[in-house]
Amino acid sequence: MEMNNSFNVEIISTEIIKPSSPTPSTHQHHKLSFLDQFAPGSYTPLLFFYPGGGDDHIDRCRKLKESLAETLSRFYLLAGTLVEAYLVECNDEGVPFSEARVSGHLSEVMENPNDVVSLHRLLPFHPDVVLERECILGVQYNVFECGGAVIAVCVTHKVVDGTSTTMFTKAWASTCRGDNKYPIVPTFDSTKLFPAMEIRGRNKRHPPMHKIVTRRFIFNKSNIAALKKQANSAALFLNQRPPSRVESVSGFLWNRFIALSHKKTPTKAKRFAVIQAVNLRNRMNPPLPQHSFGNIWWFATADVPIDEKQDFPSLVGKIREAIKEIDDEYTKTRLAHVSERDLQALSQKGLLGVNVELPFCEHCIMGKSTRVKFARGKHTTKETIKPSSPTPSTHRHHKLSFLDQFAPASYTPLLFFYPGDADHRDRCRKLKESLAETLSRFYLLAGTLVEDYLVECNDEGVAFSEARVSGSLSEVMENPNDVASLHRLLPFHPDAVLERECILGVQYNVFECGGAVIGLCVTHKVVDGTSASMFTKAWASTCRGDSRK
Repeated sequence: MEMNNSFNVEIISTEIIKPSSPTPSTHQHHKLSFLDQFAPGSYTPLLFFYPGGGDDHIDRCRKLKESLAETLSRFYLLAGTLVEAYLVECNDEGVPFSEARVSGHLSEVMENPNDVVSLHRLLPFHPDVVLERECILGVQYNVFECGGAVIAVCVTHKVVDGTSTTMFTKAWASTCRGDNKYPIVPTFDSTKLFPAMEIRGRNKRHPPMHKIVTRRFIFNKSNIAALKKQANSAALFLNQRPPSRVESVSGFLWNRFIALSHKKTPTKAKRFAVIQAVNLRNRMNPPLPQHSFGNIWWFATADVPIDEKQDFPSLVGKIREAIKEIDDEYTKTRLAHVSERDLQALSQKGLLGVNVELPFCEHCIMGKSTRVKFARGKHTTKETIKPSSPTPSTHRHHKLSFLDQFAPASYTPLLFFYPGDADHRDRCRKLKESLAETLSRFYLLAGTLVEDYLVECNDEGVAFSEARVSGSLSEVMENPNDVASLHRLLPFHPDAVLERECILGVQYNVFECGGAVIGLCVTHKVVDGTSASMFTKAWASTCRGDSRK
């Protein structure tokens, strides 16, 4: 049966529900975490269906409003206003609550779950709407002619993830039933763990994506049991817990998408990937409190080469391994603080809003690379420097993080100036030998970027060139704004597109006066400023023979 938007929705009333008790002045400004800032700006829609007829909807609506007000006194964040991409004003402005009369029967809606347009008419507003006031939550209570009802909720993903949304709706339902023996009290502590960047500018939403197809697939209990059994039949899961429902169903869908893609026209893609959202609360050590509120999740990414045939159990295993990687160490080392350049990259992709200002973040700078002391050491040939010891086979494929993927694809240039005269032949030899030794530890830099999310650590090496430069080094140092001339001292232009997507390049420049410049280009897709500084310090230390560092 098709609905064809046959039912009418009439808004009877709209009022603002405010917390039953005012939010303390000490809690009136809530800074979002970095994970909140990264989250989508759209609203997440929720629909709760109540088919039963004969209910006293006036009384139910009254109870819903009263219990909502009481619940908001604990979840005060939801009654506030999102004023910036990093701040919620907990000003008790309240939540818009609408009552609507709907023609037709609730069964028509429930029998057509794929009619998204009709379902959207039951919401307080469209998920991609831009409101005059950037409210966090909206509610609409829909009563059908048949007596059935739908409670519709829209909550911004910028503040709330799925776990937090469930926490709130359970707390609201419990309060509405009068079950206040063990009230749910949220904690708003994610900002301390994932500090935000103060991004000034209105938190505008990105344009909605139109090329999206939604389909619903129902897996009953026996289907899921069969998938779990099939996945668990492989030796891969010996002495391990059996595959979960999520792992089994995700692996099955991934397997079917791969099979479908192989039947279509050949693609330029080299790998198939699947992304799974992971709740971080129980993956930290110690685990976060049960009722930690906000966006506390991240992506787990599993991928396989497009030209390798993968069976269903292997795909399930890869999903498990990807999820397993999101642990306490990952959250604290990869997500706990983000550099200014990382945030600039996210901003350029439109993920942090538009027209934003990203101020300098001094906490991200571990030490300026203004001076690095290499050993005094001339080479006249161009060659490739490979790691002094081969990279183990277990480390041959390195998946980039999400922040790597959104980093600029250009090369970061570095120039180190040495005005004094030296034995350049000896210095160049030492630079190459120490570079080879350093690359055995920083093996990623000797690899090849084959996709936006993968580095093949194949020991292809680093291009090392020597150049003779006419003139004096002082002429260059006295004209630091002559960028075009400085670029000529680099192994290649920062925006170059190379035949092989190398990670690092080096050029040793010797001037007529005897001074020298070591020019480096390292791709920002893999390395940020702190990592580049780490590598150059390690190389310099090795070149000096300082094995203590």
